[in-house]
Amino acid sequence: MKFYIWLILLWATPSLAMHGLSLYGQPQLPSNFKHFDYVNPNAPQEGILKASSPHGFDTLNPFSINGIAPSGINLTHDTLMKANANEPFALYGLIAKEVFLSNDRKQITFVLNPDAKFNDDSPITAQDVLFSFETLRDKGQPTYRFYFQEVDKAEVLDNQHIRFILKNNQNRELPLILGQLPVLSKKYWETKDFNQTDL
Repeated sequence: MKFYIWLILLWATPSLAMHGLSLYGQPQLPSNFKHFDYVNPNAPQEGILKASSPHGFDTLNPFSINGIAPSGINLTHDTLMKANANEPFALYGLIAKEVFLSNDRKQITFVLNPDAKFNDDSPITAQDVLFSFETLRDKGQPTYRFYFQEVDKAEVLDNQHIRFILKNNQNRELPLILGQLPVLSKKYWETKDFNQTDL
């Protein structure tokens, strides 16, 4: 039943399934691309990365308004989509495998990759995406609060689909900003204080 409701909702706001988003025209890479041009697909998959930082830190949460997080810790969180360093203002699917953007650019629906998982091997669901959006909008750093206030409503259509309805289409970059949403585990965070500095 949910599948048919989802189809009706998409039909009501015509759009096409896309593997990527671009602020100008179409994404440069095809839907079947295997990796970005600068990526070595045969690179080692294990090892230790050591990095220095000019300051100390008192939290491992890079999204909170409280505390100082270590440099680069945000790399431990994946986003709905990923930027191509060779292509300005373009994103490609990462946690989301497809995206629907309505013709009037006021609705955007992300289709999650069923293989996307957190590091504890639990699946990433649309409920996690909704939790991440609401948490960052209400408790996150000012950048998230500023942009996400332009979203009128976010709704879970089913476990793999989440739709954002925008207040207007004046900010053409907002669909891409939503694509850069870091996805947090609802199960992990719902028992913790998001803005408490904690190691």
